[in-house]
Amino acid sequence: MSFVIKTKKPKTIVKKDSKVNDASVKFTKESQGKNSAITMDVKNFLVFSKLKNIDADYVVLTLALKNILKSQKVIVSNGSNHPSAWLTKSSDDYEYKEAIPLYQIPDIMQHLYLSVNNKAEQPIDIISLLMDNPLIDYNSNTVDVVPEKIKEGKVAFRVSKNEKIEQLSLHYYDTKYGNIDIPIVGEMKAKTVDVTKLPTKAWKKMNENFSLSVTGYDVKDKIGAHKAKQEGQFEIVEIDIQSKVYALLKFNPAERFYLKIGENYALKLHPITDALPMGLYGDASLSPGANNKFRLAFYVPKGLDALSRNLMVELKGEDIVLPIKKGEDTLQRDVLAKGTVEGTEVEVNGVYTYKDKLLVNLTFIDEKDAYSTRLHDAFYLNVKPEIPNKSEKNWYPLVKSSDKVLGYKNHEIILDSTKKSVFLWFDNPMNDTKPLYLVSPLFEDLKYKIDKKPSSLPETFHYALTKEYPYVVKKDSVSMKVLAMVSAFKIKKEKENASKKQDTPLVSSLEKVKKKSRFVTIPPF
Repeated sequence: MSFVIKTKKPKTIVKKDSKVNDASVKFTKESQGKNSAITMDVKNFLVFSKLKNIDADYVVLTLALKNILKSQKVIVSNGSNHPSAWLTKSSDDYEYKEAIPLYQIPDIMQHLYLSVNNKAEQPIDIISLLMDNPLIDYNSNTVDVVPEKIKEGKVAFRVSKNEKIEQLSLHYYDTKYGNIDIPIVGEMKAKTVDVTKLPTKAWKKMNENFSLSVTGYDVKDKIGAHKAKQEGQFEIVEIDIQSKVYALLKFNPAERFYLKIGENYALKLHPITDALPMGLYGDASLSPGANNKFRLAFYVPKGLDALSRNLMVELKGEDIVLPIKKGEDTLQRDVLAKGTVEGTEVEVNGVYTYKDKLLVNLTFIDEKDAYSTRLHDAFYLNVKPEIPNKSEKNWYPLVKSSDKVLGYKNHEIILDSTKKSVFLWFDNPMNDTKPLYLVSPLFEDLKYKIDKKPSSLPETFHYALTKEYPYVVKKDSVSMKVLAMVSAFKIKKEKENASKKQDTPLVSSLEKVKKKSRFVTIPPF
């Protein structure tokens, strides 16, 4: 829910290290939006062709945030009030009172976006930290809106050079209290993007203090300006994290979250999560007083829609699995051969040709023993049913397939107590006279004979061809210069504040209890 109030034009002051586009001043006006927790006023905006001696175009907004939450039972911690309902149990160790709680944005960089000319939303630029009266502190992207005070400050968004601005709108993401869409200039066609809510919500413990639930799921062909390849799709999972105690939770989401597809596939969290509103990818410190709702992105080959979906979180001891979507557990496949090593079994499910390559479909099965398994240099094709000798000919190593979502990776990891299907890629050496053998120095009992030319890869298995989606944030010379300026600014501020006493919050970390892997490496011969 959102609405707009237009009022008087505010006065603007521009310093010598910045230059305003003259044509932009006439757009200046005040707009307001709100949800059930805050009002958000755009007091003014200016378009700069030069900002803080940086020659690039920026839109700078002056925002005013007001807490409109109602009085409720709160926990008092470090002088701030936090909603007690956001903790999953009560404790005599806390001080409670009736008051208006703090409204906290955990990472405003992942919640606030600007749309220019109804195109893809732009995130806040870090040059915002260099503004006079910035909305964001130098040492944290968290924004606290305390009761009975207006939180006012500036944020900057970098926009395309010399682009004529005919439309501007501000978009704020908050699935707890409601999203906010604020038209500033022109007709606002795009609004905040919601994820389809799931009808039921189950909670699972991440550790003794924090629990997690899945609240939404969607399939998208585009995230911001990033469009999926024809053979793949982005699957978005929305989660909620709650605390049982007043503590920070520190962990690395990129190393913890997997999308489990059926029983045989577990795809890691994709770095394009960083481009999602409310995305959670890099190192995180989560507070129970914050609105800890987040979104995770996974890149998935098309052709696996019939399989179930679950969110898996790798933890010490037993991983947790939360249901997302019902479906089949596995695609029908044959078991042509098996190999075993302590703690892990491998099945050969099929052999196919594709152009000039030979593909072997394998499924690994890891037993429940509190260890994951990592494989290295584990498979070869040989004209004999034995491990090839380096000096001999007529043996064939794996072809690199790390660019495929389901391709076998060197140092392949099979998580504890899971199954994982992959495709081995070889140059196709098959002819009609000599058989070949799939052998492994790790799975010594695996000697699978391929004695006739395999069939072509069925179209229903073309998901095996899906390439990884490359997501790289390219930093141009402007971005690098701003980054250097911000880094120098942060160092200066840290030195200035080094002598000040800082409160040390209770910290609960998943990283301290990260499970170890059993590394199985076959040395080169």
